[in-house]
Amino acid sequence: MLPVLLALTMLAAAPEPTPTPAPLAPVILATPTPAPQAQGLKTIAHIRTTALCSAFRDHANNAIVDLTDDDAALTRAIGALRTADFRETNLAKRFSGEQTLNALELQLGDSAHGGLKDVDALRALAAHAQDSAQKRELLAFADALAGALGRQQKIASDVGVFLNRLTLADSMREDRESELGVAASTVPSLDDLLPSSDGVTSALRSIYGSSAPSYTAAADAGPAVADEFARRVPLIQADEQAAAVHIPGAIAGC
Repeated sequence: MLPVLLALTMLAAAPEPTPTPAPLAPVILATPTPAPQAQGLKTIAHIRTTALCSAFRDHANNAIVDLTDDDAALTRAIGALRTADFRETNLAKRFSGEQTLNALELQLGDSAHGGLKDVDALRALAAHAQDSAQKRELLAFADALAGALGRQQKIASDVGVFLNRLTLADSMREDRESELGVAASTVPSLDDLLPSSDGVTSALRSIYGSSAPSYTAAADAGPAVADEFARRVPLIQADEQAAAVHIPGAIAGC
């Protein structure tokens, strides 16, 4: 988190962005801590600058916390994809690896969803900014946050695709072993699991190949999927740095 002194300096001087942006950190506004009895006063809401700054601080910090939580979850997901043995014959151990990924998928998706809701609130705040330059900075800050959170949300979805293919391949193997067979209509295609056709999805398609994988092929895809996620990390970091650049302009006048 940025030191308090830095936050005070930003609010007092509103400096121009530096060429090398600092890492994104929750915003600290230098507003006095109200006395306990003053917290319920309604008049502060009618002071434009105070209302805008307080709302910016709250929504920006919420989104940034969600973003940094997802950064940590993504690191763990990449590690799990590289190290978990999905061929493990011990079902308890294999299930543990799958459960770890499933929990990380949910965390990534939930945090990104929550952060994007705060981004929407920041964009709505921009409509109330009287200064055109501050409005531009607010929107640019929100757009950069949305870029990072959107990438994290896509990774959450792609973790789900990996797990779905693993489950599909496992069920097909069990059906073959029981000689029941699998009707073609019951096997979801890769188009069902990866419906979009953007560049990121194309990378996963090249990893997965067949829409009806063998269990071995599905289990062994983990490290390649981890490498694809790792390739996206610098893009997320670039979005975070871009957001940091726009913080001084977004809180100008606070």
